Amino acid sequence: MASSPIKRRRLLLLLSLSFPLVLFSLFTYSSPSSLDPFRTFILSSATISRSSSIENYFQGSWEPLSSGPITNLSSLNDAYPGYFFHDGTCGGGLERLYKIASWEWVGKDRKRTEWDGRRFVLDALRREGGVMLVGDSITLMHYSGLSRLLDGLSFTYRTLYKTNEKLFVQSILAEVIGNPLHAVIKLNKLHPAVKGLLEEAGVGEERLEVPVVAMLRNDFLGTTREVLDRACEENGAEFNWDARGIFLFDWLATARNYTSKPSPYKTLLILNTGMHFGVAPFKDRNAPVEVVLGVVNSLVQASYTSLSTLPNIQVIVRTSYPGEAECEKSTAPFTDVSQATTNIYGWDRVPAFNAILKDNMPLLLPSSSSFFTPSPPDPLLLDVERQGTLRGDARLKPNVDCLHICPTGIAEDWGRWVGMVLRGEEGWGS
Repeated sequence: MASSPIKRRRLLLLLSLSFPLVLFSLFTYSSPSSLDPFRTFILSSATISRSSSIENYFQGSWEPLSSGPITNLSSLNDAYPGYFFHDGTCGGGLERLYKIASWEWVGKDRKRTEWDGRRFVLDALRREGGVMLVGDSITLMHYSGLSRLLDGLSFTYRTLYKTNEKLFVQSILAEVIGNPLHAVIKLNKLHPAVKGLLEEAGVGEERLEVPVVAMLRNDFLGTTREVLDRACEENGAEFNWDARGIFLFDWLATARNYTSKPSPYKTLLILNTGMHFGVAPFKDRNAPVEVVLGVVNSLVQASYTSLSTLPNIQVIVRTSYPGEAECEKSTAPFTDVSQATTNIYGWDRVPAFNAILKDNMPLLLPSSSSFFTPSPPDPLLLDVERQGTLRGDARLKPNVDCLHICPTGIAEDWGRWVGMVLRGEEGWGS
């Protein structure tokens, strides 16, 4: 297959290092002292109809493609127009990719996501910090799905130019990896179509310095070592800093840099972590589950409270899904989550981690707001627990990696969902 204009080898290197809403709005609201009132608050919210729309989508199911099963590259491209496929990131080659791509997610309300790469870039450009993804290696898969969707745009805008009698393809998007914790997708300043996109988005050339999409790697949610140590100390644990492969990027500092100016279009920040607490990352690896959940809860509360002070950010909280212990036996999506096997590596703790992420979401609202001090946009919930759990067949490499997923089908659906949120599609949040 043709090589991608967005470099893949570095992205795969990053991944190899990692193996081991509801909407609500109110002019004034004080954060609850306990977590239980949140559920009552959701049900009494004036935006419950829109909340139900998002919730229903993620309570859907995987169904065979309406256009029929994928059997070759032609039918693959017909079913996924504008999407770049690369079989090298999904163990099993093209035949397995065809099987994985032959299913689509359909919401409980029969909704399906759509993709418009050009519109995504325009909407992201209007937001000071574009789209920021914060989290662990599962977030890296989300980033990978988005980059593949955007590759389709790159091919649409590809330009041939000649240097020293050799032809080169110039892409409108380029990936820059500054270090193993930070990867970004930016517009290529040299591409002839960039000026028109900037004008259409209503932004100046200075916007080229800020990414369209940024991936900020953080496995434990704590923004600094001090924050992580404090959360552990509060719960009687000691973090094991001697462990290998600890990714701890100060994503909050970057978020502040990207959101310095008031804007009607808020930076979209998608926040997730949790999987790296499946096996306790403490000096005592057999720490009680109550201690593990306590540390996660402290980190979530600290992060949400900090984000509530940044009114130029719209937060999307993404849940996790567990790995599938017997993924080598799975050849099609499950029809019910009870069919999944998640009893290794602490994967069965994922629902508890997700509950913490969701139950603390009122902290993302400022402690108080009024007509004279507008509140930030409503936080949204990208609740992918069921969607990912059902795809035991789509794990990266059966018998080797039963946690990570092939971008096709799951992660790219997350990307399309984010695109619909960006453009303010009715019922998807804005």
